[in-house]
Amino acid sequence: MKINWRHWHAWLSIVLSIPLFLVGVTAVLIAHNKTLGLKDMPLNWLSDSPMRAAELPEIRASLSSRDGRRFLGGKSGLYVLQHDKIHAVAALAGSEVRSLSENQQLLVAAGSMGAWLLNGETWRAVYRKPVHQAHIGADNSIFLATVEHGLLVSRDLGASWQADQPSLAALQTLPPAAVRENYSFNKLVMDVHTGKAFMGKSWEWLWIDCLGLLLVFLALSGVYLWWQGQKRQTALHRS
Repeated sequence: MKINWRHWHAWLSIVLSIPLFLVGVTAVLIAHNKTLGLKDMPLNWLSDSPMRAAELPEIRASLSSRDGRRFLGGKSGLYVLQHDKIHAVAALAGSEVRSLSENQQLLVAAGSMGAWLLNGETWRAVYRKPVHQAHIGADNSIFLATVEHGLLVSRDLGASWQADQPSLAALQTLPPAAVRENYSFNKLVMDVHTGKAFMGKSWEWLWIDCLGLLLVFLALSGVYLWWQGQKRQTALHRS
């Protein structure tokens, strides 16, 4: 039996156009994730899906406080363990917590959604952008290592933030060898994949946009050409 490769190729192209389209669209969305604020768009109907229900929370930070409480920061919130009973902190529900710090009076929690301060029994959001790590000093100064604005400090319990100038000035005195980042083949592959190797960090979004939109164009144009071919074949059969 003779195999009609053109026929198989046409149908496989139609099937592959769906993932091709999805990869193209999601590539552009990932490149502009911060600009579009995608992390601030909750999908509660997916969060509550049984397929996404975890057996146990994924814990990323842990702190034993002076009053005997145990704070556990997770991918989806903050949990407090005391006297063998545990509860979730409502103010941080759904927010990743990757850093915890306390002094004699206060406790700070931070993660991808920002930083929160516990004063007494009240949690208050003090910073609304991604944070790598947080620390609170003995004088109630709050120090943040942020994703977008580097090192920040607040001297008024999070009411205002300034660059941590003493730390930044000290870092500038380090010799080049002390700040050199190891570069692996894996890093090279990722930089080529994202376009950073060609365009630099500031312009890698342009590489992703071009490739993503090209994939979308190929997917849609492929479906259109297939549809036009089907119409012509139908017209020929009728004639």
